[in-house]
Amino acid sequence: VPDYASVMEPYLYENIRVAFGDVNEGSFSALSERVTSLKASLDKDYQDELDGFAETISGSVHGYAEDGTISYEEALTLQMVPDALRGTACSAVSLDGSRTTSGERITARILEWYTGSADQIAASHMVLHLKNGENTIHSISAIGMLSIITGYNPDGVLAGILDVGCEDSEYVYEGKTCYTFALRHALETCSTAREIGEYMNANCNRFTFCHNLLLSDRNEVCCAEDSVRLKMGKPALRLPETPLNDGLTFDAPGVFCIVNGYAVKGNYDCITNVPHNIVRWRKFEEWFGGEQRFSPGDFKSTLACESEENEDHAVDQVGASDVAFHVAIVDYGTNTVQVSFTKPDAEGGAPDFITVGTL
Repeated sequence: VPDYASVMEPYLYENIRVAFGDVNEGSFSALSERVTSLKASLDKDYQDELDGFAETISGSVHGYAEDGTISYEEALTLQMVPDALRGTACSAVSLDGSRTTSGERITARILEWYTGSADQIAASHMVLHLKNGENTIHSISAIGMLSIITGYNPDGVLAGILDVGCEDSEYVYEGKTCYTFALRHALETCSTAREIGEYMNANCNRFTFCHNLLLSDRNEVCCAEDSVRLKMGKPALRLPETPLNDGLTFDAPGVFCIVNGYAVKGNYDCITNVPHNIVRWRKFEEWFGGEQRFSPGDFKSTLACESEENEDHAVDQVGASDVAFHVAIVDYGTNTVQVSFTKPDAEGGAPDFITVGTL
């Protein structure tokens, strides 16, 4: 990928400016401290991977400078955008066998990820197969990223990260680690969605930012609500039968929905009072309400129903639209993993789903 630096470096610096404002040497020093500390917290194997990538891609260039090349420090920072900078918005929906024509679960993970002011990283989609014996997993993200944004393992567990904001506490990285690499470890070593969720909940106090995790397997779907701030609530594993916060309902039998807010009763509610969250929550409820059984085609076309220009865009675009960096679907009826990717030219229109793997 000869233009890798010209694609990824501008994207990285736009994320740095979102986190730090007008950047200067002090900003880069603070960022470097975050990245160095977080890298040191990782498993030795992951540190070796990151070193190998960063040293090779940088050609021994060091420091932060927007100069058209990827330095060692910049290569490391690219791995940790959700942990050191953050910048993702996402949603997910899963239908159990009572709502599909196959009688098997189908789950979608929608990554509404900032692609850059010029859609830079829409040209750098990646499906990475990490072949490592019993620890083999598959990652769907952007070229060069070794953490998990969206991933699945041979046991059929689909995992995706979802940002949860609404927090105003000071950022803390000392004694913390990257939840995106913890999720990778869990995918490599666990065989069920619930097992991964329990592992991530148990390690929640080690993470930097509050987040949700979509976790789906053939038999079950859940959301790990990883609250790292006491004011946001407690770590919790939300299942379809888990009581929801007061005032929050979801009337779609056999359907499970996740947005960028906590839903477990007692955790901080930033769904009902945050338009972007409640609009998506209600649209999924509307789209998948009732008793209709969805075929894979019905499911994908419903997710893509706002891919064409319409007045709803003024409110909030939802699903497999041109706001989604990628949409990953695991169909347990056909045992396939399919993904639609944003187009570099941002043409819009209904997305194409490409089969990238089988279970």
